[in-house]
Amino acid sequence: MFEREARTIAALEHPHILPIYDFGDYNRQLFIVMRYIAGGSLDDVLEQGPLTPDNALTMARAISSALDHAHRNNVVHLDLKPSNILLDSQGQPYLADFGLAAVMDREGQAKNPGSGTLLYMAPEQVTSDVLDHRADVYSFCILLFHLFTGTLPFDGRMPLALQQLQLAEEMPDISTVQYGLPYGLTELLRRGTNVEPSERPNSVRDITDSLGELIDTSDTYIRKASSAVERIITQPLRSSPMQTIDLNTGAQTMPLDTPDVIARREAIEIYNKARRAWAFGQGRFTLGITDFTLINDYYSAADQHGLEIDEAGKQMLLRGALEYDYEIDYWWGQMSDESRRWVALHALRGQNAAARVRALERLTDLPDAEPPQIPKLVAQALQMENHRPAKLAAIQVLRERATLGADAPRIEFHGKGSETRALSQTASIWLTTRLKLWTPGDWREVVYAPEIDTLLATLALDTNDRTVAASAARAIGHIRSQTSLNQVAEAHKKGTRGALRALALIRDEAPSLPGVSSGGRIYTWWANTLRRWSDNPMQIVWRFVWAFLGGAAGMGAYVWGVYDQRPLLDPGRWKDTVAMALFLGLFVGLMVVAGGELPERLRSFWTWWARLLLSVITSIPLALAGWGVYTYIFLQYPPEWTPLIPAAIGVSIALILSSIYRLPAWVLATIAALGTFLPLYSAFLGNAETGSAAILYTRPESPEQIFTLGIPVALLLAVGMFAQQLYRELRALVKRNEVL
Repeated sequence: MFEREARTIAALEHPHILPIYDFGDYNRQLFIVMRYIAGGSLDDVLEQGPLTPDNALTMARAISSALDHAHRNNVVHLDLKPSNILLDSQGQPYLADFGLAAVMDREGQAKNPGSGTLLYMAPEQVTSDVLDHRADVYSFCILLFHLFTGTLPFDGRMPLALQQLQLAEEMPDISTVQYGLPYGLTELLRRGTNVEPSERPNSVRDITDSLGELIDTSDTYIRKASSAVERIITQPLRSSPMQTIDLNTGAQTMPLDTPDVIARREAIEIYNKARRAWAFGQGRFTLGITDFTLINDYYSAADQHGLEIDEAGKQMLLRGALEYDYEIDYWWGQMSDESRRWVALHALRGQNAAARVRALERLTDLPDAEPPQIPKLVAQALQMENHRPAKLAAIQVLRERATLGADAPRIEFHGKGSETRALSQTASIWLTTRLKLWTPGDWREVVYAPEIDTLLATLALDTNDRTVAASAARAIGHIRSQTSLNQVAEAHKKGTRGALRALALIRDEAPSLPGVSSGGRIYTWWANTLRRWSDNPMQIVWRFVWAFLGGAAGMGAYVWGVYDQRPLLDPGRWKDTVAMALFLGLFVGLMVVAGGELPERLRSFWTWWARLLLSVITSIPLALAGWGVYTYIFLQYPPEWTPLIPAAIGVSIALILSSIYRLPAWVLATIAALGTFLPLYSAFLGNAETGSAAILYTRPESPEQIFTLGIPVALLLAVGMFAQQLYRELRALVKRNEVL
């Protein structure tokens, strides 16, 4: 084919056929030397819109002369289209790419190569074994339609040739696509695209000759109309603001357009042109933001403006809404799930990264076709995506669309197999089973398809973008793909950089890591525990600060109140107040962080009883130590543990509950206040007769101090323990009331 193309072109010397200078092979590599063309192709020009009639005629004459020369030399091009017409720096066209060209025999027929570009292909290229030069006549007329309108003569559901063969349709009226074209152009193009080759003009030169006559006639008509309009404009205004003219005679018979009429007509023209280019999502989206906003204003109120809009038009306008982030919800609600899916997937192929992100967000929960198309096409887009937000959005789509159906194949691990029995007496397996390193979990061999699941694993191991890698790893843990996990586990065995981090993130989302070594599971458990504890360190700092301030304020107020009979500036009063406030504040802050904040951060990772155990063994001893320090330093006698233990449990009970339940902050603060005060009050009652205070320092003659001093201690302590949560809930309540 290569040598045939080279020899065919070499034999066709013509000013508008791209010349070749040499061809052959070098080190088993075929080469062809052609003239360098710097102006791109005609396809690039048509991307900007249609040509003017005069420019289209000039271009058509040059192309037709090249084709006519080829036909006279018994060569049929068979792949005529804008991308095969190259332009030099002066805009002169050159017919190129004769790779499918066929040589006609003495009877003027050539063997059909059986290939070509369906959008421009003649019907006989689909149905016949032999054809002639009139196949190029057909394609030339399709090209002319493209030149004059900037689009193709079909909606995109099927090319014109197939519509003619299957539906007996003909080329649409070109005036409905583009205004101001010569009268009779539609009829000329319909003759050139007749399904029967014998009914077409015999040569492309005949077509351009007829085209020239139509344009000349149209120019004369337009000049008459312009002269008539000029006469009307220069005349003084009559009593009627609307004047009419007959464009043939100059008589005043047609009303002049108002600005509203002109704008509406422009919107219709832009809409029709863009809709044809859109071609039901199989073509291109050509609207700029100015054109889109113009037609959107009219077609979003189509009934009001007397306009018709079909499903293809709605699709195109939704595509524009996604492109420019304008009225997405309105157009999204105007069409079916099938059209929504089609448009969103089309946007994934666009150049606008923000539009791709918006489309992916809409695809997350959109119903799919049968068989499913969204995961496959999103994965294909993900492979070529370079924009990080779009990558993350695509991964999120795959994460959220995965489902674990009841009939899906699963890999279940129940901890009763031979491996468990063999290692049951080791400390490693105890950690594994008790600390949720190895628990039953639903894993599927393949979730989407092997290539999609493998793609997620590849992204999870990508060390060049840790954010994307983390998102992919978490997606694997969420969808539970054994194929993805096996690839990451294999990379870990080989010592691949980033594999352990990926396993840890997978484990952070999943209850188990089947197929991963015991050492790897222990590492991922510990790594995730540390990660959760270290995330957002300022949250820990502020939780400690508020708890410290609450504990310090409560104990400081208590000690200050005990010395109510001493002078305000008494050194002993100030010393004891500050010292006890600092000591108790420190212990309360540590207790809240260790017994409340850290266990809460392990929610959905550690089991509830493991978090409960951690909270108990950290919060109660710290609370007990705090009360012991108070008794020993302030009351100056060895702690009596019998009343101190209930007091420590009471202070800790709210933190312990918060580690396993998601309770409102005001409920936890109330429990903390009661848990602090009631043990103090009980201890006071038990020691009231002897006058010796176990916890509160009260004077026997003033037993009401248990209330005046104990209640403020409990309230300040409770508010400090849950200050941040109380603030967030109060702010949310205020915002909710503002909305109402």
